[in-house]
Amino acid sequence: MALAALGGVLLAHPQLAAGEPPSRPLGVVSQTDPREDEFEAMRLGGVRSYRWLISWPALQPRADAEPDWAATDRVVASLAENRIAAVPFVSGSPCFAVDCAGERPSRAHRQPPVESSRGKLAWAGFVTRLVERYGPEGSFWSANPSLPRRPITQWQIWNEQNAPRNYAPSPSVASYAEVLAIASGAIRSRDPEARIVLGGMFGGPTGRGAIKAPAYLADLYETPGAADHFDAVAVHPYAGNVAGVSRQVRAIRDVIESNGDTNTSIWVTELGWGTSESGQRRLLETVPGQARLLSESFGELLARSDEWNIAGILWYAWRDTQPGEAVCDWCATTGLFDADGAARPAWTAYAELAGGEAVELPGHGDGGSPVPVLLLAGAVALVAAGSWLLFRRTTTR
Repeated sequence: MALAALGGVLLAHPQLAAGEPPSRPLGVVSQTDPREDEFEAMRLGGVRSYRWLISWPALQPRADAEPDWAATDRVVASLAENRIAAVPFVSGSPCFAVDCAGERPSRAHRQPPVESSRGKLAWAGFVTRLVERYGPEGSFWSANPSLPRRPITQWQIWNEQNAPRNYAPSPSVASYAEVLAIASGAIRSRDPEARIVLGGMFGGPTGRGAIKAPAYLADLYETPGAADHFDAVAVHPYAGNVAGVSRQVRAIRDVIESNGDTNTSIWVTELGWGTSESGQRRLLETVPGQARLLSESFGELLARSDEWNIAGILWYAWRDTQPGEAVCDWCATTGLFDADGAARPAWTAYAELAGGEAVELPGHGDGGSPVPVLLLAGAVALVAAGSWLLFRRTTTR
C-alpha cells in the first residue's frame, strides 16, 4: 500500500511527469563530466540549457585520425533524453592546425587556426563534421533512432577571446573575425537556420593585450562583414556584486544598439561566484552568500530580459572540481554541488528561479535516480505508515 501510494505521488508530481521543463531561460555550465543521474537532476531542477566545451585538439589530436566522438555522443544523448538544449562552445586548435613548437600544449592549443591555409581548411572541416553529426540532418540522430531528436542548432565559437589566457599569443579582433567567418560558413552550409553565438567575452580581462568586452565588440562590428557571421553576443559579466553584473550587460546592449542591431540577443554564458569560509576575496563568497548573489543577479537579469533581449543565463558551474583540476583559483568552488555531490543552498535558489525541484544527487554517486527531498521524506512516512498498519493487523488477529 505504501509503495503504491508513493508511486501515485511520484506520477502526480509536475516535475516528474512527461513534458517540457519550465520556460525560464536558465542553464548551467559544466567544468566536470556529469553522470547520467546528474543530467536527470538538471532536468528536474529546471535547467533548460547546458554549455560545455567541445575541444578540437581533444577530439582530433592528429590530422590522419578521425575525431573521437564518444564523449560528445554521451553528452548529446543525455541532453536529448532529458530535453535540455545543447549549447556547446567549440574552441582550441590541434598542433596540425597551428605551430606548437616551443609552446606548452595548453598554450599552443589556444592559438586560432587562421595563420595558414592548412589551419583554415582544417578548422572549416572540423566544424562541418560537427554539424554533419549533431545538426538537424546529423548522422548521430539516424544512428540513434530511439533518442528524442534534439539536434544542436546553436553553436558558440571560441571562449573569452578578448582575454590573453584564452587567445594566444594575444587577443586580436581581426583574427577572431576570421575564425568566426570560417566557422559560420561551415555551419550554415549544413544548417542554414543555425544560430551562431560569439564566444563569451570576459567583462574586464587583465594581462598584456587584454581588451574589455564593450571595446572588443565595438571593434568587431567595425570589421567589414563580421556582423553577418553571428546571431547572438555572449558575455561573462563576472563582478563582485549585482550592480557590477548589470553594468557589464548594459554596456554590451549599448554597443549592440549603437550599431542598429536591435534583433541580436545576448547570452550570459557564464556567471557565478566561488565559495570559501570567509568569502573575503573577489569572486569568492560564503556558501549562503553564493546563494544570495545567485538569486539577486539572476533575478535582476530575468527582470530585464525583455529590455536587454537576454536569451539565456547560465550559472558557472554545475559542480565543483576535484582539487587541482580547476581552470582558475576561484573556479574550483563555484558549483551548485560540491565535488562530492552534496547540494549547496545555491542549488535551491537556482531551482526556485527556474521553477524546478532542488533534487539531491542520490548517494553522491550510487547510480540511483534523483528524487526531490520532499518526496523522499514523504516516501519514508508512507512506508512507516504501511508498516504500522501491517503490524496492527498481524497483532490483532
